[in-house]
Formats: sequence, structure tokens, C-alpha cells
Amino acid sequence: MADEEIFNVRDKKTFEEKVLNNKNPVVVGFFSPSSESSKTMIPRVEQVVDDINHDKQRRVSFAQVDINALKDLSMEYGIKTAPVLSLFMEGKVQDQYPGILDFPDIKEFVDSNLKAQRG
Repeated sequence: MADEEIFNVRDKKTFEEKVLNNKNPVVVGFFSPSSESSKTMIPRVEQVVDDINHDKQRRVSFAQVDINALKDLSMEYGIKTAPVLSLFMEGKVQDQYPGILDFPDIKEFVDSNLKAQRG
């Protein structure tokens, strides 16, 4: 996976630049380093994004947000617990899913929203 397709959000400026201003869809994982569910989800989401980018010739990025380090940003999007997956398109939340998902469910979450975007 290319470096620009997966990244950690360390501050609000990075979030604005790489998520809100991204012309391509961005899967944002709101995670907590102390959450076992978060640790389980991260490699699953990475694999889904990699598969989509490889198989479909589309560009989807994956941003990881530590809800403990970026509490204000997390609260701005209604995130109180982790993990939560959000799909951003054109700077807006397209869909959000709280809780842990298996690989096929993550793929369906992303694919269904990408299809909805295309109309």
C-alpha cells in the first residue's frame, strides 16, 4: 500500500488536509491504542483499502485517528468510544459504523458507500 493511502492523523491540521480536502474517499478509523477491538480492526481495514485500490483501480485512503490523543476532533464527529469507522467523501461523513467488523463487513461498508456515491 502506498504511503499516501494509509496515514496516522496526529493533529487537526493533518485531518483537514488529508481527509477533508482529499478528492478521493477516505476511510477514517477512530481507534484507541488500549482497545483490543481497535487493534483487531486496523489490519482488517488496511487490507480492505489495499484490495479496493488494487482490484478496482480506485483510490481510497485510510486514516487512523487516536480518540485519546485527539479528543476534540473525535467529539466533533460524535465519537465517544472506539472503534468507529467513518467514510468521508468530499469532506463530509458519508456513513459511520460503531463497533468491530469482520473483513467482509468492512468491505461491504466501503463498497456500498462507493456505489452510492456513483449513483
